[in-house]
Amino acid sequence: MKIRDLPLDGRPRERLAKYCAEALSNGELLASLSEQK
Repeated sequence: MKIRDLPLDGRPRERLAKYCAEALSNGELLASLSEQK
């Protein structure tokens, strides 16, 4: 599944902004860094 296919509130970058880094897995943190705008 691609990040752009996820609902907006389920995307790593949005989850990072909403919940902070402690709530995300390592994979989600890496994905939030690699997302293209």
